Amino acid sequence: TVRKQPLDHRLPAGRSSGASMFCMACGNMSTDFVLRLLEDGFVPREHIDLPSDRGLTPVKNAFMANRLETVKHLILMGADTRVIASVRAAIGFDIAKNSNIGASARAELRTYLDVLLAWIDSELTLHDRFVHMLVCGVHEDYTSAAAHQNHLTKLRGARSTQIRQDLAAFCGVKIGIELERLRRAKRTLSPVAADGEEEVAVAPSLAAGSHAKL
Repeated sequence: TVRKQPLDHRLPAGRSSGASMFCMACGNMSTDFVLRLLEDGFVPREHIDLPSDRGLTPVKNAFMANRLETVKHLILMGADTRVIASVRAAIGFDIAKNSNIGASARAELRTYLDVLLAWIDSELTLHDRFVHMLVCGVHEDYTSAAAHQNHLTKLRGARSTQIRQDLAAFCGVKIGIELERLRRAKRTLSPVAADGEEEVAVAPSLAAGSHAKL
C-alpha cells in the first residue's frame, strides 16, 4: 500500500512566496488532478484556503489562471471567494489606471468573473425552478384530472424528504451546504459586495456542514 504524504507543505521561499504545492496545482494542473488530490486525501479539506505569504490561495490562483472549472469545484467545497472579490476590486474601472495589471489582463479577468457569476446564476436558477416544479407537483390538488397522472404527489410529507433530496441530486440541482456556498459566493462576488459591502456572516449550517431540506 502506498503511504499518502499530505501536500500541505509550502514550496521554498523566493520561488512562490510560500505557496503550498496544492495552491500551485490549482493554477497549473487539470481539474481532475486537483480533485484527485482532495478526494484521495493528499490534501486536507481545511487547507483549501491555505494562503501563501502574499495571500495567494488555491481558488485565487485557479481564477487568475482561468481554470474556472477548478474554481467552481473549490467554491462548492467551501473555498473563500473574498480573495476573488479582491481581484475584482483591482480590475474595477474606477481604479484601473492605478492598477499594476495591464489593460488586456484586466479585460481577461473581467471575462473570467462574468463567466463565474453566470455559472452561479444558472445553478441558482436551476434550483429555484426545480423547487417550484417540485412544490407544484407535490401539492397538486388530488381532485384535478392531471393529479391522477402525477406521481410527485406521493412525495408529500417529511418522510419523503430524503427522496426529494435524492431526486435533486439526480437532476444535478445543488442543495444544502453547496447551495448555501453558491449563494454566499454570489453575495461576495457581485459588484455591490465587491465595492465595499460588508461580508455576510457565515451561517451556522455553512460552518457545520449540515444539509438544508428542500
